[in-house]
Amino acid sequence: MADPEYERLLDEAAEIFLGLRSAPKDPALLNERDEFLKRGQAERNAYSRIARAWAASGQKPRVWRPPSIVVAMLVFIGAIAYFSSPQIRLLLLADHITGLEPQRIELSTGDIVDLDASSALADNANTNTRNISLLRGAAFFTVQNEARSFIVTAGDVTVEALGTAFEISFLDHEVAVATYEGLVKITADDYTWQLNPGERFVRSDSNEAAVTPVELSGIASWRGDRLVADGMTFAQVAAVLDRRLTGEVVVFADALRNSRVTGSFDLQQPMSALRLLAATRGAHISNLQPVVTVILPAN
Repeated sequence: MADPEYERLLDEAAEIFLGLRSAPKDPALLNERDEFLKRGQAERNAYSRIARAWAASGQKPRVWRPPSIVVAMLVFIGAIAYFSSPQIRLLLLADHITGLEPQRIELSTGDIVDLDASSALADNANTNTRNISLLRGAAFFTVQNEARSFIVTAGDVTVEALGTAFEISFLDHEVAVATYEGLVKITADDYTWQLNPGERFVRSDSNEAAVTPVELSGIASWRGDRLVADGMTFAQVAAVLDRRLTGEVVVFADALRNSRVTGSFDLQQPMSALRLLAATRGAHISNLQPVVTVILPAN
């Protein structure tokens, strides 16, 4: 059983450390850190663990720069940053964006899509083609069987279907496609794959594309407010839960992120489900909602 006092120290250390990532020259935060470290060896160990986990995650430290005296320049730079941010780009590109709950949508083509929480898509269909772009999150498509091909793009992956039902998820440069019924053709990196029912395709920047079997009951199980994890990675399960939480879920350490998970999680209680997920690996959660939830591997 985890030591409650050490868990509390980790939470406190994480809050101070992450605060300094955003404002490394803040006198109050620097003083708070120094006072925390002076309290004893346990505090220093907790802070050191947070720092090591951050370094292992590959996150780049923020660079502090002195305030500019030219207010107009700050406004100009701030405007550029605002309108080029991912969230604003989604607002400009997307036709449908969901909040913390899934939504069923009828596309302009008459096809049905169940759009997961915190997801976005653009409906680019016209009289000749049925083209959809999944911009973020996950979607389950129920496609009418008609002469026009139904094509979904997610990043640089293209999925073509005709009279079928399938799921696509797109997050952090990873695209996963699972076929529930019918056939789909996937194109990526100048290669093509054909998926039969009960097969899943996964491609990310860090791993080669692969096709593996999947239980039909696990495909888009989030539509029933439960996530059936059938060999999904820890990071993939965390990403689904993240879509139902405010702020961001950050999982440290590749070994934890890539570990395989099997189980069922209640999506109506996402934070409880996230704690259950962490418990399967003895991991520790520092909950700094609504900003960030940090998951650290066991000692």
